[in-house]
Amino acid sequence: MVDQEQKNHPAKITYHYPIIDLEKKTVKGIVTIDHRPYLSASVDLSKGMIHVEKNASESDEQHFNDHEMIEEIKEMAEFIIVNHVEGYGQSTLN
Repeated sequence: MVDQEQKNHPAKITYHYPIIDLEKKTVKGIVTIDHRPYLSASVDLSKGMIHVEKNASESDEQHFNDHEMIEEIKEMAEFIIVNHVEGYGQSTLN
């Protein structure tokens, strides 16, 4: 259930990248919405695979474009690996 305050303010969507392994070419991205976990995607560029896990309780509350979020994580993972970026933290999209 969404309270009145959340209805009046746009959701704060944040992308976190807590795991970056340049050697294995893997990146884990986590999307939080208003500081609560929404979904995570583990990108393995060496195998061309993406594993997605979604927080079901959050998905029941609001409708977001999961495909767009997963693509954002995939594109950032490619950027991080190709450019050998080790200390990347987070980016925010409102």
